[in-house]
Formats: sequence, C-alpha cells, structure tokens
Amino acid sequence: MESRTGMVHAVGAPDRTGTSARAGVERQSFTRRRVGLLGIRAGALAWLAGCGPGQAQQPAVSSTGPVELTLWRSTSAVQSKAWTRLLDEWQAKQPQTKISQEEIDDWRTKFATAVAAGTTPDIGQELGSGTQVKFANGWYEPLTRVYQGAKVDPKKYFYWSAYEPWEFKGAPHGVPFEDTGPGFGMVLRTDFLTEVGAAAPSGRYKSWDEAYDLGRKLVRRGEKTRWGWSTRANWLLLWIGGAMVDAGQEYYDKTKQKFQFTTPVGIDVLKKLIWDPPNLHAIEPPEGFRNYEESIKVGDVAMAIGSQAVLRNARTEGRDSAPFLDYVVRPPFKGNEPTVVGHGGWGVCLFRGSQKKEPASAFLQHLISPKGQTTWITSTDCYATATAAVYESPEFNTACQQQPAYAYMKNVWTAQRQGKMRYFGNEAGSPNDYYSIVNRITDELRASKLAPRQAAEQLDEQMNVKLGEYKASLGATGK
Repeated sequence: MESRTGMVHAVGAPDRTGTSARAGVERQSFTRRRVGLLGIRAGALAWLAGCGPGQAQQPAVSSTGPVELTLWRSTSAVQSKAWTRLLDEWQAKQPQTKISQEEIDDWRTKFATAVAAGTTPDIGQELGSGTQVKFANGWYEPLTRVYQGAKVDPKKYFYWSAYEPWEFKGAPHGVPFEDTGPGFGMVLRTDFLTEVGAAAPSGRYKSWDEAYDLGRKLVRRGEKTRWGWSTRANWLLLWIGGAMVDAGQEYYDKTKQKFQFTTPVGIDVLKKLIWDPPNLHAIEPPEGFRNYEESIKVGDVAMAIGSQAVLRNARTEGRDSAPFLDYVVRPPFKGNEPTVVGHGGWGVCLFRGSQKKEPASAFLQHLISPKGQTTWITSTDCYATATAAVYESPEFNTACQQQPAYAYMKNVWTAQRQGKMRYFGNEAGSPNDYYSIVNRITDELRASKLAPRQAAEQLDEQMNVKLGEYKASLGATGK
C-alpha cells in the first residue's frame, strides 16, 4: 500500500515459502498487525517460551555495573555513520555499557585468526553469505534467548529472505540489518537516454527485449565506442538464478541436492542474458568491461548490471555524471515480475568467545528493535530493510524520500511485500564461493569461446564440485 507521501509500505514479512503472510489485509487492522509484529504473536508463543537445542548454554540478557564491549565492523564510510548513530543511541539508553568500535579491513581473515587464537571481540559485523560454515564451526553464540528476551520471533519479525542466512539448525545466530536481494538492478545514464528520446522507467523495463532495443539505440560508434549494455558483474550468478526462477525452473534442485543449469531453461537464460548482448545485439564488447562502475561513470557504457551504490559513490567522488545516474529493477525473464535473488545483507553476531555475553546480548536486543533497525536503514541509503516494522517509522518516510534511488527502492519494497525476493539458499552454499567460477565461464561465453550449452555444462560440473566442498566443511565439525 502507499502512504500519502507515495511511500510503499510492506504489510507483512513473507513466510518461509516466500509468500506474503498478510498480503491484502485491510489498513484498519494495521494496529493489530504491528502489535503482533513487535510483541508476542499467538503463533509464536511456543517459540518464545520454548527451550531450543543448546539454550541452557546461552546467556541471560540482564546486565549490571559498568562494562566495556568491543565491536569489530566494516570499513565502509556509510556504515560508519550508521554505527556512530547506533552507538550514540545505546549510550544514551544504557550509559553504563560503553562500546568501543574498531574498523577491520580484510575482516574475513582477521575474524578467522582471532577465533583460532581466542582473541575475538564481543560482537562482529558479518555478511549473510558465508555464515553457515562459521555457525557450524562454533564461531558465534546462538541467540535464541536474546530474541525471546526481545519478545520477537525472528521468522515472523524479519523477512525470510533477510533472515534465512542467519539461521542454523533452526536457531538464530545473528541479527540481520538488511534484506538480501536489492543491489542487483540496472544502472542507467539518463543523459544518454535523453539523447535518444528515452527516459528511465518509473519501475523497470517490461522485458529484456525492450532493454536490448534501447541498448542498440544508445550505442555510439566512433574513435571510441560508447556501448549500450554491460553484463560483467561479480554477482552475475544471482541474475542468472533469478531469470531461471522467472522461467519456471529452480537453479538448485533441493531433492537431488545439486545445481541444474544444463536444462532447456538454463541454456536459454545463458544465451539471452550473456551471449546475445555482444553477439546478437552488438550492444556490449565481447571482452566485457573490467570495471563496470568506472565505465558507466566516465560514459563508456550507457546501461549496466550494477548496484545502487554507484549513485552514492559518484556523488561522494564529485563526478560530473552523478546527476545523470539512475537505478531500476531488472526486467523479468518471463512473466510480469522479476525474482530478485540475493547473497545476504549485513548483520551482526555475538562471538562465542566473548566474556561479556550478558551486556552484549542487551545491546543486540536494541539492534533487533524497530528503532535500531530504522537507524541502520536510514543511515545507509535506505537499503531494503530486514523487517516490515521499519516501514511505518516517520523517520524512515522522511529520510528515504531524499535518496537518489528512491523510485527504485519503492519498487524493491513492493517486491518484498509480494514475496519476490529470496536468499540464494543455505542448502546451495555461499554464493561468494561460486562467483569466480561463473564469471570465468560467462567471460568465455560472452566471447563465443563457449556455446550456451557448453557453458551450462561447465557451470554444473564446477559448481557442484564446489558445493561438495561446502557440504564437507559443514560436516567436518561434527556439530
């Protein structure tokens, strides 16, 4: 639904199957819905009162006396602003608990080193992709009691696509800040669109054919060619997977426990998305762009698979192209709405080695709260929230209308409400593990060194080998 400001409100988190649990409920019942969302729901009473596996080892959430906690976080300037606000809020709320934050570059390596040495901080900022092996290896404390103390069932409070990567063996192991799907749309140069009498769509292009037709018009030949389109992005796998779901087939067969690209649908997707732009439509160079973000900023290409972060980065860098960058949701491969597949957003975990679990748990409850979730989202360019509770915040409505990708995000929020966003899937492993495989094979497909069927066969072979390694790493711990 839309507010009088034009803001699209999510009316409920999708359930585990990805469908909206409360879509179509009348506005007058919103008060009851929100009370249920933030408090104890009838369907969640058993969970909130229950004792899951390992719960007896989990900390109480009370804290007394002065204490100092340590937080390791990313080096992102945008996220630094979010953490400063969150910590200021917490200090005002709980002055006896001080939290010192440390920016960590190469955080994956340093986290692993600290776990091995027994020198971890209390809390660590994590990315949803890749968490399962860490949970299996006991890096992080299960948070069942933390959520129970907050009177929140995470499976109902968060969108399932946001929460899935933070659950392990049925128990929550982290606090998500963001939904998993956004960031995988199309970046456009509106000044180039104006040259050919076109404009950015208010939502998205209706089909890939429409986008490719525009791409042909945007190509400019000369001493240096301006291309119409770029597909070379690190997370191209997620676009391929979403297109296959649009066409009616899953990219991962849960019954057979393997990837499945060598099918009529998989081959057709690889042809249309990767092979056709350079070889049929001549809108992309066969070698691709090594750095799509820089290429679209300087005008070497007019449209590209990309992240809305390009808009923020261009403003921060003072690029001349900044006013002419826009962002839209990708078209559906088939049907009316695209399926957005993501690799997991940011969140936080409690290190099992922390000696201050009680006060750290109290801080995590603040991060779980609508206030904490809203502070994060409004500080980070209004990236799609992990919980529908944020959408009703006046702060959210005011702050997010100022964002350059506001029109795009409204469409993302609608996709959340419709259950059209999903995480890559815990069973399928971390998508990060497959990116180099997919990019190498699609580079050869783009350059016609492989046919679409050959590319599909290689994807199946190499990704299923990597999947086997992932499963082995989960089972090796015996936990």
